[in-house]
Amino acid sequence: MSFKEEFTSLFMGVKDALKAYDAATAIEGLQALGKLCADQAVKDNGDTLFLKAQLENWSSRFSDMAKRVENYGAEDIATRKVFGFEPPAPRKKGEASFDGLMDFDAGKSPSGNDEAKIVTESDAESDAAGGAKAPSFAGFVDEPSDDPSAASEQTEAQSDDAKAEAVDATPAENEAAQADEAPSAQSEESEDNDPEEEPAIVDNSPVVSTDSQMDPQTLDDFIGQGPIVKELKKRLAIARSKGVKHLDNVLLFGNPGLGKTTLMKLIAKELGVGFEMLDCSQFRRSQQSLKALQGFFNKIATNNVPVVIGMDEIHMLSNDLQSSLLTLLNDRVWISPPDVNGNVFRYPMPEFTFIGATTDDNDVLDTIKNRCLDLTFRLQEYKEDELRAIYRQKFAALGLTATEDAIAMCIPRSRGAIRYVNANVKGLDVALYNDEGQRVSTHVDLSVAENYFKEKGIDSKGLKEEDRKVLKIIAEDPSGAVGAETIATRLGYATNKYLSEYERYLVKIGLITIVSGRGRCLTEEGIKHLKEVEENK
Repeated sequence: MSFKEEFTSLFMGVKDALKAYDAATAIEGLQALGKLCADQAVKDNGDTLFLKAQLENWSSRFSDMAKRVENYGAEDIATRKVFGFEPPAPRKKGEASFDGLMDFDAGKSPSGNDEAKIVTESDAESDAAGGAKAPSFAGFVDEPSDDPSAASEQTEAQSDDAKAEAVDATPAENEAAQADEAPSAQSEESEDNDPEEEPAIVDNSPVVSTDSQMDPQTLDDFIGQGPIVKELKKRLAIARSKGVKHLDNVLLFGNPGLGKTTLMKLIAKELGVGFEMLDCSQFRRSQQSLKALQGFFNKIATNNVPVVIGMDEIHMLSNDLQSSLLTLLNDRVWISPPDVNGNVFRYPMPEFTFIGATTDDNDVLDTIKNRCLDLTFRLQEYKEDELRAIYRQKFAALGLTATEDAIAMCIPRSRGAIRYVNANVKGLDVALYNDEGQRVSTHVDLSVAENYFKEKGIDSKGLKEEDRKVLKIIAEDPSGAVGAETIATRLGYATNKYLSEYERYLVKIGLITIVSGRGRCLTEEGIKHLKEVEENK
């Protein structure tokens, strides 16, 4: 299957999923589109550097759309606009557009290979006025014009000179190359969008993801983190009284799964602004990281609307990239470090609230911390009574009831974090269906909880088989002490993954200890727990 055919198939699949408000399928399709563009960008097939940059940009944008649908569901307005379900808002001259058209047949590379050709709105209008055949659906359904002059213009638009002109310092100057290059679906609605046709939606209402259903909808609904929530509500009230749509810079510290991302979303919702999230956990000291940051800030600057900028695991940014945020926090302008060609990008930001979140504040630059001093919060692990209330809230959000003894069984298996509460509630919900996918009950009692946790292999301390494997690796080593790298290797994981996802919790609950000069050792409690698990099998 050619790139054009695969892209078209995936694009239409996402559109159909959005039409049916099927968030899960839309997310899967958007992720596949992002990967497809990324793979095409690295192929040695004669594509121009300008085109490869565009494909990388759209790989990032499709991935961002997947995250938006994950956060907001298939109702997300921005994503639906790109796929043609909403008319674009009127634009002033010079503002960015998402109405670019991508023609996958229009150009040939010098080697004769197929390459994607970006066609802007004005190109399409010009073609139509001159009698050339304008693309009817993102430029990749209709065949391109045979007009020699049009082909010449298309080739010229892809030249290295055009690429050089596109890489400049402001969103306005980069607009044609970066904002108007979208494979837009804002064409006339096709027959499958007949308004008389009934969309495939349960109860004729949009399908909302399980996570969205269970998440608190306001700060008043947020259980736990009392002092933090209280201060945020006060600051939001002050912002409303002043008629502004932003807060001062915010920094959230805390272990994984305590609700940092949820708080970001709620702040955006309370301010009545959009939410743009960047996960920095995969960032490395590379030009790819710089490109990702450029694309992220370019989109925000181009949209030019009030927004909450969430940067999760901000400590994973290199010191250079963290330092580049200082002008953003001080002057509301992001100035990028130089790229491999020495280019520096300058993106003025609109009204925004910056929120950095991290599980490791030791690696966040002091200069960043100093600019968030007024609203720096450390999230605490949830107490038993808070977890009990959260379980009740989340079960009720799914229309379920649960006995107190069932909830009591869930609490020690929650690791004190909302992430595990969500996983347990969703798992118990699924346990109330039969193998044919029919719900058999809406009530979680002790027997349901016992069977679920036994089937999942989750023990009384919330450990799964992989966690217990760490204990076994240490217990079976003749020395009784094993280094972190050795444990990670035996698990088949990178050392950082082992340290963050396994060791942190095992040390916290006192099952292993770190002995200087020796490595990781089991504590008496760790030996006892491992023995109890083996006996109860």
